[in-house]
Amino acid sequence: MEVRRGSLVSPNGERTSTLSINGMVLGGQLQLTIDYNGKAYEADTIEELAAGYKRHLEAIIEHCADRRETEKTPSDLSFKQLTIQELEEFEEEMEWLTILDSERV
Repeated sequence: MEVRRGSLVSPNGERTSTLSINGMVLGGQLQLTIDYNGKAYEADTIEELAAGYKRHLEAIIEHCADRRETEKTPSDLSFKQLTIQELEEFEEEMEWLTILDSERV
């Protein structure tokens, strides 16, 4: 059963940006909505943007699916304020300590 709902945004509302991309997962599928100001962008431009966005998402998915090892990001940890670079530096330090520890045995 498909349930239709009205617009999530009032047609009388004021835009806060000329372009927005929103997404959510429904039924196991990513659903994206591109909302834009027709006075600022032509439909062809948005279609090209959407096609490029899709290509890049597919490339990211392919990259992640091909990985043999899990890679952590700061959002996977309790330290969400870390940057990727800080996390990588921390991992390198921990790897170095592990090597030193194994050499002592």
